[in-house]
Amino acid sequence: MNTKLFAVVIVALLALSIVPVLSFDPDPEDPPFVKYIDPQEIKFTGPCTESQRFTAEDMVYMVEDLYAWDIVVNWDSTYLELESYTINIPADWPADGYTILIDDVDPLGPDVAEHPEWIHYAVTRLGNVSGFSGTMSLLTMEFHVVYEPCYMGGCQVTYIWNEPYWFAGPCGYVIEPDWDEEGVVHINPSRPNMELLLSDTFDLEAKDAQGWYEDQVIEVYLWVSNVTKFYGMAAHITWNSALLRIDMQQIHINEEAFPQPWEFLVQDLSPGDFYFEIYRPCEKPPLKGTFWMLKFEFKVKCYYDQYEIPIGALTCIDLCESCSGLYMCGDWYNSPTWLDLSTVCYHWTPIPYDFDQNGHVGVEDIMIALDHYGESFAPGEGFDFDGDGDCDIYDIVIVAKHYCNDVPPEL
Repeated sequence: MNTKLFAVVIVALLALSIVPVLSFDPDPEDPPFVKYIDPQEIKFTGPCTESQRFTAEDMVYMVEDLYAWDIVVNWDSTYLELESYTINIPADWPADGYTILIDDVDPLGPDVAEHPEWIHYAVTRLGNVSGFSGTMSLLTMEFHVVYEPCYMGGCQVTYIWNEPYWFAGPCGYVIEPDWDEEGVVHINPSRPNMELLLSDTFDLEAKDAQGWYEDQVIEVYLWVSNVTKFYGMAAHITWNSALLRIDMQQIHINEEAFPQPWEFLVQDLSPGDFYFEIYRPCEKPPLKGTFWMLKFEFKVKCYYDQYEIPIGALTCIDLCESCSGLYMCGDWYNSPTWLDLSTVCYHWTPIPYDFDQNGHVGVEDIMIALDHYGESFAPGEGFDFDGDGDCDIYDIVIVAKHYCNDVPPEL
C-alpha cells in the first residue's frame, strides 16, 4: 500500500516540476534535520487519568526545501483515543499551491494488530516553486487518555511514533532525516487511600471533633481517595464506647457515589468495635475517584468523675490496619502495604458547671450544686469550686455567675 502511494506522490512531483534534478548534500555544519513528536515526553498522574487530554504535534526541525511528505503516525488505542486532527500547511503556501494527496484514519492499523490506530497523510507542493525550509508542525492531533491504571500495576508507558515516513525535495529526490524521535506518554496512577474525616468534603484537616453535651451527634465520614476500578472495601473501626455510642440506624451509605446494587455485610457491631464489608457485583461497572463511602453518626455520652461532675476525656476513632482494605482491579489493597490510614479524635470538653448535660448552665445546674450545700470535699474537688474544702454559698455563687453559658471550652 505504502509503495503505491509513494509512487503516486513521486509521479505527481515529476509531472508538476520542471526544474532540474538537484543533489542533496547538506553542509556538515548545518543543523541536523530531525523528525519528532512534540511533546517528546508527557507525564500524567492520577487520580482519574481518563479525564486527561493533550495536544501532540508531528514536527520537522530544520528541514531544507521540503516539497512533499507522506507520513503514517501510530499510537496504541488501548491508552489513547484520537479526538481530532489537522493537517498543517506552511503559512506562505497559497491555496492553489499545494494538494493533500492522502488524508486517512484507519482504525485497524497498518498491519500491526497490537497498535490498532494510525493517521496516514500526504501533502505535495505544486508547480515550479521551492519547498519549505525551517521548523514546523505538519500535523496537530488532539488525544484523550482512555486508560485508567491501577496503582498496584504501576506506571504505564505508551508511544506516539512515525512509521513509515517519506520526504522529498522539489524534483522528487528523497530527504532523509538525520534522526527521528517518538513521543513518550507516561500514565501514572495515584496511590489509593482510606481516611476517617469529620467533613463531607475532602478536608484532611478535619480530624478533631468536640462534644460537650449528652446525645450530641458527631458525624464521622469514611473516605476513599484515588480509587480506580473500585468494587468494594472492608474496614475495622474501633473507639472508646464509654464516650461514644452508635447503632446500625446511625450508619449511612453514600448511594450517590456508591450506587446500588451492593451487599453490606456487618460481621461485628459491638460497643467500641465495628467490622463491615461492602461490595458491588462484578458484572456492574467499577467506580473511581475520591468520595466518602459511609457516614457514622456517633452520639455523645457523658464522662463523669467520682462525684458525677462531667470532666474532659479523649478517644480516637481508628481504622485498624490488619482488617481494612480496598478491593480494586480484582486485587486487595491492604494496609499498611498500600494504605495510609488516618485517625479521627473526639474530645469530650463539657461546659463548666453544666452538671445536667443539656448544653448550657441553667437553674437545674444551680439546684444540683445546692443539693451538695454543706458537704465537705478535698480542697478543689467535687463541688468545692473555691478550694476551701466544702460546698458553701461562695461555690453556689460561682455556679450562678455562669448562668446561661452555652459556649464550650476551646480544644
